[in-house]
Amino acid sequence: MTLPFLPTPLLLPLLLCLCAAAHAQLAATSPDPVPRVEISGPTATSVRRNDSTLRIVVSRSELAAYGDNSLAAVLQRQPGVSVVGGEIRLRGLGAGYTQLLINGAPAPAGLALDSIAPELIDRIEILRSASAEYSAQGSAGSINLILRKGSRQPRQELKLTVEQLAGRAVPSAALQLSAQQDALGYGLTATLSDSAWRETPHSLERSSTADALRATSERNERQLGRLSLLPRLNWKGSDGATLDWQSLLDLNRDHGHGNAQETLLAGSPSSYPLNAWQSQAHNGVLRSPLNRGQRLAADGQRSVRIGVDHSPRRR
Repeated sequence: MTLPFLPTPLLLPLLLCLCAAAHAQLAATSPDPVPRVEISGPTATSVRRNDSTLRIVVSRSELAAYGDNSLAAVLQRQPGVSVVGGEIRLRGLGAGYTQLLINGAPAPAGLALDSIAPELIDRIEILRSASAEYSAQGSAGSINLILRKGSRQPRQELKLTVEQLAGRAVPSAALQLSAQQDALGYGLTATLSDSAWRETPHSLERSSTADALRATSERNERQLGRLSLLPRLNWKGSDGATLDWQSLLDLNRDHGHGNAQETLLAGSPSSYPLNAWQSQAHNGVLRSPLNRGQRLAADGQRSVRIGVDHSPRRR
């Protein structure tokens, strides 16, 4: 059907305008609510697991969610990361292939993973491939531990915990202090813990060559005490000058002893039916960098960094 007073080419735009007006009027007067739309997708963990090049960031909230008292327990939950005998491995590659960093700088050689308390960590960055951002020594990837800088808001927090580990109580304490006075900010994070383990394994050995049957009972005990301090000092001048100082002091003492006793059930005894061992280790880490910055014209920045690294070990 055509309207006699309108040309045929104008009919289609007119009909579209009428339909749009009618739709708007119905939407305004309709009492029906807007339908609800739900969008679902893969979890963050599955995305991390399937992406081989993504930088995994373990935030502070994730570190505190499970209450872990060691970094090894935190890292073992991350995709592609394994801890074997205190050694970090990415993609199954350990020493010489996986690089451990602290605030973007290589960690001291021989640094024990459990010597840094999770309370001192702000976040953990995991790169499962070599990156130009850091040293190329980590061909399998790098794990960067970012230390906490503390809040600029005044804060005083003391946390005391007691955990049950292998039937023994493990006490620990964590202290958080921070304050800001004009251009000067300072803070302190401290942790103190005392852990103990006791193992009593039993084994049964049958020797076909000597036609002997032997039972061995062992008793192994270990005690680990740790003190960690993370002091911080920040200053910002009115002329654009900045001064940042943050140190890490970690001291731990590891004592262990044990014995093994063999019981002969049949045949002849072994060459060493009675054994005893004892070990002592004292480790320390001191890292104290000082950064001096100055803002220049045209959005420029000049910075100077000096620092001291010291990691004594006695075993």
